[in-house]
Amino acid sequence: MAALRPAWAGNGFIGDQASKSAFWDILDKRRKISKKDAKDPLGKRASQKIGKQKLGKLLADGDARAAAIVASSIEDFAAALQKVICRYLTLKEWDKTQSIVIGGGLSASHVGQLALARAELLPRAERIDIDLGMITHKPDEAGLIGATAC
Repeated sequence: MAALRPAWAGNGFIGDQASKSAFWDILDKRRKISKKDAKDPLGKRASQKIGKQKLGKLLADGDARAAAIVASSIEDFAAALQKVICRYLTLKEWDKTQSIVIGGGLSASHVGQLALARAELLPRAERIDIDLGMITHKPDEAGLIGATAC
């Protein structure tokens, strides 16, 4: 079984680099960059307090600057998720992996779905063919499904 904390993960778990809290950190950084030039188009609320649904609405119906911040954050998060996936795929235990299913609070939102779709496309640019799926049940109801090798 693959180690949960491979040497290349540093002090934390490698998956922490593509977690919901990592997304909020990325959004905070994008907002901070935006504030250097002008007023923050996402307002004064902390990123986590804006909420996933509101971010989806900003992406679809918000002003262009707000949508650009959200879209850039999604792109950065997708790249972080892709990096985590590719690192795991270097492990011997993962070399025949064809599909990875991801769940959790962020993935249930439109923003999370966009990040997952983008993360699925990034490895394909490097000729890595892996399907990413989403747990469609509420995280607490999904339980541990497990993995299998053919």
